[in-house]
Amino acid sequence: MATYPVVISKKHNGTVGWQSYETVEAAGQSYTADQLVLVGASGAITITSTGSTTGVLGTAVTAATGVTGASAIVNVVEPGDILEMTLVNNSATPVTAALSDLYKKYGLYVSGGSCFLDKFTTTFGQIVGFIYDSNGAFTSRVLVTVLPANLVVSAGL
Repeated sequence: MATYPVVISKKHNGTVGWQSYETVEAAGQSYTADQLVLVGASGAITITSTGSTTGVLGTAVTAATGVTGASAIVNVVEPGDILEMTLVNNSATPVTAALSDLYKKYGLYVSGGSCFLDKFTTTFGQIVGFIYDSNGAFTSRVLVTVLPANLVVSAGL
């Protein structure tokens, strides 16, 4: 299966570059580069899973090592930032976005090291734009802003 990265597309304030946060891996991690990660109770980062949205810190810069306490760098997602994600419907199979999806709030689906925006649930992010193909047609890639309730607003940065 192809992986579909989450790409941080635009800072909310228009600046170039992302604020990075150095932390450590929690035990038994297997996240990939560009996958959304959460902050666990101990402050260590953990892989996201379907339905586990509260505490999103950002996207992993590199893949997990699988070593508890290993250094990890995360590009921080802040309120208003825009992510580029693949739209799915309760599976890892992409579905074509439609104009009716604009401003809809959808959930998070995770499979095979990829994070997707899932039309089946409604708790993660809101579609704010589309990625079109070379002919101007809709694709499965959408621009998403993470709902503030799901973010770590202050990670001690």
